[in-house]
Amino acid sequence: MFALIRLLREYRSRWFRRYMRSQKAAKIITIIIFCAVLFGVAFGIFEFFRWELTIISHDAYLRVALPLYLYENLFLIVFILVFLSAFIGGMFALFKGGDDALVMSSPRFMLVFWKSYWRTLVSSLWPIVVMTIPAFLGSSVVLPITVWGGVLFIIAICLLDFLGVTAAFIVFLTASALLFIISRIFNVRLITFGRAALASSLLVVLALWGTWARVGAQGDILRLFAPTVGSVVVTSRVDIIISRFRIFPSHLATLALLGGQTGTVVQAAIAVIGLILFAVVAGIALVSLLSVYLPLWQVFQEGRFEAAAAAMRMRMGPAAFPRAKTALGALFEKEALMFVREMKGLFWFFFLFFLWAVQIGLEFFIRANLLKYGVDLAKIIAQVESLELVTAIYFMGAFILRFAYPSFSGELKKAWILGTAPLSVQKIFWAKFFFYSAVFLFLGAMFCGVNFAIIQLPFSQALAFIVFALLMVALLVAYGLGLGAMFPDFDTDDPELLSTSLPGLAFIFGSLLYGGFGSYLFYKFLSGGSVLPLAAFDVLTAAIAFIVLRLTMRSLDAFEFVRGD
Repeated sequence: MFALIRLLREYRSRWFRRYMRSQKAAKIITIIIFCAVLFGVAFGIFEFFRWELTIISHDAYLRVALPLYLYENLFLIVFILVFLSAFIGGMFALFKGGDDALVMSSPRFMLVFWKSYWRTLVSSLWPIVVMTIPAFLGSSVVLPITVWGGVLFIIAICLLDFLGVTAAFIVFLTASALLFIISRIFNVRLITFGRAALASSLLVVLALWGTWARVGAQGDILRLFAPTVGSVVVTSRVDIIISRFRIFPSHLATLALLGGQTGTVVQAAIAVIGLILFAVVAGIALVSLLSVYLPLWQVFQEGRFEAAAAAMRMRMGPAAFPRAKTALGALFEKEALMFVREMKGLFWFFFLFFLWAVQIGLEFFIRANLLKYGVDLAKIIAQVESLELVTAIYFMGAFILRFAYPSFSGELKKAWILGTAPLSVQKIFWAKFFFYSAVFLFLGAMFCGVNFAIIQLPFSQALAFIVFALLMVALLVAYGLGLGAMFPDFDTDDPELLSTSLPGLAFIFGSLLYGGFGSYLFYKFLSGGSVLPLAAFDVLTAAIAFIVLRLTMRSLDAFEFVRGD
């Protein structure tokens, strides 16, 4: 095992040295900016917990209930993020590594499994580093923790990461193994990678729905933190919070942190022992599934080719692609097909959509609580709508950064087809622009509909909201796709790596700053200000999108599908 870890460390070290050979200065700047962004997010979470707990530090009830509630929610969210990240990344690392065939044909084929597992385990630490550790440090400023309490909490949160990754591997391998067994018993071609991914995804969706049903059953959240009299009432309300989260492994991490902060190290130690027992059971379950890895890997490498006569006649029929009559239409159709067939990209698309859906669900939850207590939403409409816009711009930017921005660099493996085709690069760009505009404008329209369901706006304000939102989406698509076309990177076609390049970070900062400024103008408009600044901003948005597209067209005159030096 240690030899494998050393091998992986040497592999990553060599990859990093190769990565830094070209455009070294730009990549160093990218790494510095990326680390600064992570530090900024972590510092924001640190300050939030420090500020929030400082406010309630002198209230006997809130000093117990609010940290408990914050920790339970935070650690559950972190556990879910670790699980989903490992689930998506792990299934492709296990079975779609691309360069694992040689090792898999040797007696040491299990090296591929453990390499994938450890890489996923390390890469899934990002919620721990960015969210959990800053929250722990921020809360410890107000609620000091003992040394042993801190050590036990770090152990607990590492075990939580281990549980999330291991559970993700167990779910996918179990679903795949069941399909494999059914295929053998009934002698049918049921098992494919896509079907296994779909089956395991359905299990994950059911688990997430059950989690929301239990945690969302908190119902009247304001009642939990209303002024109280008497220790019996306080204890009963704390018990309500605990009862909602008790079944999740993240609850033990909460107990470990609270035990360290309240001086009851024994409670923290018991919580850690509970997590260790969970980890042992999960580890045994994973090891028991190792025997199916090689048969599953072999089946998942098979294509859908059939030598039957019926299948041959079907393949000899008229081609299904392209249906479009023009070159631009064919390119548009090609983008749509590639978007749908790229399974890993689809999983990340639904992962981001899931996060957005959770945020929308929380908004409906808060709305119901505010209406229950007679809060007039019209009085806070400006704040709510501007916050809605900032959140939507953030998520839309994340979608565009993951899909539209890397699309030109992602043509690395298809460059010989596009480069030799009687098509201009400009037509390829326009096909991408129209396709991603259609996809994300549809998402933008969905966002507008959901927003109007949360808060009903007058017609004039609703119209201004729709125009602002859709123009911002069009600009973000033009800006992201334009940056990707003007500064392509053909050294890799990995969207995760491309998204953290210098142009990718420029897209993040540019879209957030411009979108934040526009949301501020919209806030002033809803607060009773003039519509002229907002109208001028809309005109400016359209003008910037036009300029970006023109600049991109000019840069594409010298475009070539070649790798960097």
